[in-house]
Amino acid sequence: MAAGDGGDTAALPTEVAALRLRILELERENQRLAQIVSTCSCSSKEDNIPSSLAESCDQQVQKNVKSHESRTSDHGCNVKGEGHDDLSKIRRKHSKRTGHQVGNVSHCQKRLIALKIMYFGQRFYGFASEAHTEPTVESEIFKAIERARLLVGSREDSCYSRCGRTDKGVSATGQVISLYLRSNLKDAGENILGERSEIDYVSVLNRNLPRDIRVIGWCPVAADFLARFSCLGREYKYLFWKRALDVSKMQKAAFKFIGEHDFRNFCKMDAANVSNYKRYITDFNISACDQRSNHDELWSMNIRGSAFLWHQVRCMAAVLFFVGQGLESPCVVDSLLDITKTPRKPQYTMAPELPLILRSCLFDGVSFMCSSDASQALIEHLKDEHHQYMLQAAIFDEALTCLSIPEPNPLEHPKKKRKHIPLLSREAELADLGDNLLIMVMFETPSGFAVFYADGISLYEPDAMQNLWGNFVTENRANHIVWRKDFQVFADKADAINLDDGLNSQLTDMLLKWHQPGQKLAVGKPEYKTIIEARLGIPCLFDEPVMEVMRGLNYLMHSFFPEEKSKQAEGECLRMSRGLRMLVDRYGFDDVKLDNVNECIIETACMLNDCDRCLKSIGESWRGASAFLEGVSSINSQDWDTLKMATALKMVCFSEEKIVFGDPHEGTVGRFYNRTVFMYESRAKGQRRLSRRLKRHMKKLNKK
Repeated sequence: MAAGDGGDTAALPTEVAALRLRILELERENQRLAQIVSTCSCSSKEDNIPSSLAESCDQQVQKNVKSHESRTSDHGCNVKGEGHDDLSKIRRKHSKRTGHQVGNVSHCQKRLIALKIMYFGQRFYGFASEAHTEPTVESEIFKAIERARLLVGSREDSCYSRCGRTDKGVSATGQVISLYLRSNLKDAGENILGERSEIDYVSVLNRNLPRDIRVIGWCPVAADFLARFSCLGREYKYLFWKRALDVSKMQKAAFKFIGEHDFRNFCKMDAANVSNYKRYITDFNISACDQRSNHDELWSMNIRGSAFLWHQVRCMAAVLFFVGQGLESPCVVDSLLDITKTPRKPQYTMAPELPLILRSCLFDGVSFMCSSDASQALIEHLKDEHHQYMLQAAIFDEALTCLSIPEPNPLEHPKKKRKHIPLLSREAELADLGDNLLIMVMFETPSGFAVFYADGISLYEPDAMQNLWGNFVTENRANHIVWRKDFQVFADKADAINLDDGLNSQLTDMLLKWHQPGQKLAVGKPEYKTIIEARLGIPCLFDEPVMEVMRGLNYLMHSFFPEEKSKQAEGECLRMSRGLRMLVDRYGFDDVKLDNVNECIIETACMLNDCDRCLKSIGESWRGASAFLEGVSSINSQDWDTLKMATALKMVCFSEEKIVFGDPHEGTVGRFYNRTVFMYESRAKGQRRLSRRLKRHMKKLNKK
C-alpha cells in the first residue's frame, strides 16, 4: 500500500505539467476568439463571445483543478494552487482585453422571467436583504446571478420583485421572484424560445447557489408581471408534533379564520407601513403527515389566502396551540377577530419560525419549466441532503440510547406549571413607534397645514380607541397629549402636496424643520403617507388611532386655529368619532344611526366615559381584596360586579366602619365605598341623559 502511494505521488508533477499545458491551450483559444471579435463592428465585444464556450472552458479548468486538488490533498502534497492562479490570470487578461469587468453584462439581450425558488431557512436572516443583516436568501441569489453573468446592468435595472418576504428561519418550497436576466434571444420581438434554445436558468443558477437554496423552475412572463402584485394566492404549511393537543378543537377554531377578517390581533403591529389589516383566508385545515417519531405523530396546518400580514401565520398558530392545550376556548378566535370588542392585540408569544414553510404561490398563466437534466440533478441533490439529515437523526437516536430514564423521586416536589393568563385579560401590545415615542402630526386645515407633537403612548395604549376621543372634548384636555408647533397658510394646498409633483418647498421645509431623527409622522390621508415616505423618507402613520386624533383636532379647530373658524363648514367639527360610536354601542344605543352629533352629546358621552374609566380603576382595587373576602367567608366573588363585591367587603370585613356620606371622619374603606356608589349613580344618570339627548338630536335631524 505504501509503495502504491509513493508511485502516485511521483506521478503528480507530470499531471501538473499536463494541466498547465491545457490551460495555455485554453488561453490561446481565448486570444484567437478575441481577435475574431475585434474585427466585428458591434460596440459590445464581450457579448459576441459564445457564452457556452466560455462556460465550458471555465468548467473544464475548474474540473481539472478540483480533481488535481483532491488527489494532492489526499497525499498531503502542497502544489500552491497553480491551477487557480492560472485561471485567475486568464480571467484578468480577458477583462483587460474587453474593457468590462467579469460578471458585468450590460449589453446583452434580456427578458423578464419568473423563478421558482426553494430554500431551507435555518441559517438565513429572512428572505429579503433590506435589514443589512447577512446572510439572507435574496443576497445569495443575487450573488449567484452575478457569478453566472446573468444580470444585465444593475439590480435596479432588473425590475426585481419578490412574491413574499419570509422571516428569519422560515423555509420555502414555492417562493417566486421576477426580474430581467440575460437571454439567448437575438431580437426582443422574437417568439418565446423553447426550453432547449434558451439558457438553462435552473442548471446555471444551481451551480452557483449554496446547497440550501435551489431554483426549481423558470417561466417567461409578460412585461407588466410583478411577482408581488401578480400573485393570486399563497399557501403556507406549519408543521407540529401532536403530543397531547386536542386537534379537533384546533380545527374548530381554525375554521373561524376562513373568510375576510381584520387580522390586526394576529400579526406584528406595523403601524408605519400597514393601514389595512383585512385579509381573506380561503382554506385552513389541520391534517396528519403520516410520520411518527418517539411515539409522537407529525401534523400540519395548511393555510391558503390571497395575502398575509407580517407574522400572521405564526400568530394564528400560537392561538391555535393555546386552544389545543385547553388553555383557551375556540371562541377566543371570534373575540380576537372582533376589533370592536378587542381593538388592540393582546401580548402573546408567536409560534416558532422553523416549522413554517411557504409552500406555493399561485399565478394566472404561469407554468414553470425545468429541463430533464436539471430536474434529475435537483432530485439527486435533495436525496443527498435528506440522507445527510437522516444520518444526523440517527446520531441523536444513538445518543438517546446512551441515556437512562431517571426514576421519579417521591420526595421531589413536581415543578409548578406556569399559570396561563387568558388572552382577553392580557395587556395589549404597543405599536412600533420607532426610536421616538413623540409622534409628529401633520394636520390639514381649510387654508393650510399645521404641525403638532403627540404622545404616541396615548395613541396606542390599551383601549386607546375607546378613550382617545375624550381627550379632545376641551382644549385643556387635548393639551395633555398634543402640542401645536407650527401653522402656515398655503396659497394653493393642492400644489403643496399631490401625487404628480410630490411636496412643494414650503411644506418640505416645514416638515423637516420639526422632524426629529427616528420620529414617525401621522397623516390624515393614505396618499400623503405614500408621497412623504417616497419623497422625504419619513415613516408615516395612517390608521384608526391617527384618524381619531385628526377628528379630535378638527373638533377643536376653533380653539387651536381661531382664524379658521369662519372657513369651517357647518357641522363638520361635530362628526361622530369611532370611539364615541363604540361608547354609544356599548350602552345599547346601537339603533342610533348618526353621522354628526352636537356638543351636548359629546360632553355627556365624555362624562359617561370618565365614569367607566374610574369604575374600572376602582374595580381593580376591590378585586385585589376579593381573596381576603374568600379567606374570611369562603365566598367566591370572582364573577361579581364591582358594586356587589364592594358591598360584601364592607359588610363582612369592615362592618365596624359606619357608612356616612359626606362625613370627613369616616373610615378609609367607607370613603372608598362611598366613591364607588357615587360613580355608579353618576354613570346611571349620565346614561339616561345621553339617551334623551340622542333621541332629541335624531328628531331634530329627521325634521330637517
